[in-house]
Amino acid sequence: MSKNRLHSVVQRFNLNAPEGGLLTDKNKSWWMQQDFSDLTGFQVDRDLEIVEHLEEQKAAIDQKLMELSNTEPWCDGRKCTSVLKNVPENSLSGTITVWNS
Repeated sequence: MSKNRLHSVVQRFNLNAPEGGLLTDKNKSWWMQQDFSDLTGFQVDRDLEIVEHLEEQKAAIDQKLMELSNTEPWCDGRKCTSVLKNVPENSLSGTITVWNS
């Protein structure tokens, strides 16, 4: 939802979005350079913090699932890790579910 709100801010103020994605680390400074009202600026700051926090949480969850994928019941001696790592653009939780079905 925070990502959607940030994209709507760009559309609402008819801003020229930077190349490389609005929410990449290299474009954080672009957000800070925009001249928003106090309230809109506050909302943008909170949404950027939420997105960053959730990305960190997602990385931690993916790491934990990668570790768990090498244990029972997801891995019974097969080379599960290499299969999980090679599934492009898929969350590990979805991969583990597919692997065991």
